[in-house]
Amino acid sequence: MADVVCQEYADAFDIPVIVNRLGVISGAGQFGKIDQRWVVWWAVACWFGLPLKYIGWGGKQVRDILFVDDVCRLVDLEIGQIDRLRSAVFNAVGGVANSLSLVEATQFLAKRLGLSMPISHEDSPRKADTVIYYITDNRKVERALDWKPKVSLAEALESTLEWIGKNEAKLNSRYRLAN
Repeated sequence: MADVVCQEYADAFDIPVIVNRLGVISGAGQFGKIDQRWVVWWAVACWFGLPLKYIGWGGKQVRDILFVDDVCRLVDLEIGQIDRLRSAVFNAVGGVANSLSLVEATQFLAKRLGLSMPISHEDSPRKADTVIYYITDNRKVERALDWKPKVSLAEALESTLEWIGKNEAKLNSRYRLAN
């Protein structure tokens, strides 16, 4: 609804607006929870040995991840060309190269942290999580701005783990973890 309102006002009042439909955004410094901003939450949970649970599809649901550095780069490009792009609507997420399932995230983090992570399973997916495989089509923004995500999954996960390590005490407090 928000992007429709922006488009309507842009048209009605000749306001230069670009709408970015961003999906799963992640990156160091983000505070996640199990059902939103899940990539950082999963890394924090793995780091601190918190209980992990695959909810629906055995953790095999796939989402494409866009990292904040790529979002900033996109917005910078758009600001520089706002008059040419006014009223544009773009899908901008990670694409196939940055797609990830919970199972894959767990495997990466277990290997990187050298930990075994027990995971419980809940067979039924969350009511709002009905799509098992979702990859965003970025072709329109790629053509318009010659933009593609540059930050790889491995780079972003490493950056997230580095951030967790540097902020372990604050995160421990935020998530009310035992010392």
